[in-house]
Amino acid sequence: MLKWIVFLGLFPVLLMAQNEPEKHQIKFFEGSWQEALEAAKKSDKLIFVDAYTTWCGPCKKMEKEIFTDKKVADYYNYKFINVRMDMERGEGLAFAQKYLVRVYPNFLFIDADGVVMHRRAGSMDAASFVGLGSLALNPQYRLAGMREQYEEGERALDFLTALIKMSYDAYDNSHKPIVEEYLRLQKDWETPQHRQFVMDYLDNIDSPAYDYLVENKEAFIEQFGELNVNQKIRTIILGSASSTNDLSMIERLEQELVRAFPKGGQKVADRYKKDYFRKAKDGEAFAKSAIAYYDLYMQEASPTDLNNDAWYFYELVDNPKQLKKAIQWTEQSIDMDPKYYNYDTLAFLLAKVGKKRKAIKTAEKAIELAKAENEDYRATEALLQELNQ
Repeated sequence: MLKWIVFLGLFPVLLMAQNEPEKHQIKFFEGSWQEALEAAKKSDKLIFVDAYTTWCGPCKKMEKEIFTDKKVADYYNYKFINVRMDMERGEGLAFAQKYLVRVYPNFLFIDADGVVMHRRAGSMDAASFVGLGSLALNPQYRLAGMREQYEEGERALDFLTALIKMSYDAYDNSHKPIVEEYLRLQKDWETPQHRQFVMDYLDNIDSPAYDYLVENKEAFIEQFGELNVNQKIRTIILGSASSTNDLSMIERLEQELVRAFPKGGQKVADRYKKDYFRKAKDGEAFAKSAIAYYDLYMQEASPTDLNNDAWYFYELVDNPKQLKKAIQWTEQSIDMDPKYYNYDTLAFLLAKVGKKRKAIKTAEKAIELAKAENEDYRATEALLQELNQ
């Protein structure tokens, strides 16, 4: 009798287990990258690599919603050696550098010799993800096959369009020379289709199509709207400048911004130069460019901008006259927005120029505000203790 009671007691549990949906998941290879290459060689399969980072939201969504889809899991587990690799840890660091992985998620299909056969960046739905894997297995239409045909001389415009889109989606900059070749073959640039192509794929400031875009800006605005066209031009200019450390490129950026935006381009250029020198940690050049910037645009400055640049003066600048400017900016940011972080910056700057009594009073005020605003004031407290000693 007892055994039937036990069985009946377990029956609901067994029933629940039977009703639970079967779990599906892409099974990822456990082992080193070299071992994955060896496994691919033995099985005569491509390696699918999910190149991700821990902070990437779309990466997490793909892992949670797409990699657990039954059709996706079944297809990838059958067709590929699957590898997940964090691009900011372990072997992922060298992998990201070798394969030019710059955006996430990034999906690569690599053969046993370590050669990329196909790739694409960005999240997608389950059906598209299965389609991506299917394309990677097609020698003629995957990225490596298309590029091989291009190298052999294929120049049909529909072929070039398809290859450019595929290369652009790979985010490895391989699309740029193909874009220029496509543009070179165009006989008539004065068409809506050509302007659409420029808006979709042009990202090279040295391309003749960039000059065409700027010189025919009104025609583009009529087709795409002023906001979209202005954003496209700014993206091309600033993107070209951010990819180099050549100071002459920064000078050209200024010329191009003024050329494309006669009314507001100079301000954008001046702000970019200021931020460029800050990121380069060139304290002297940053101080000069920042002072020049705020001398011109102080009326338009936000308290956040003033406070941020004043803090960078604290970190990068030692000239007392220049630090005095930063103090003035911080005092103005306090007038506009009397919050903890503005007082905190002012306290550190006052301490740096030797105005100890004012620094103590300002730090005390900052801590008082931090408590009311529920801010972390440990750094300010440490400064105050140092000043009181």
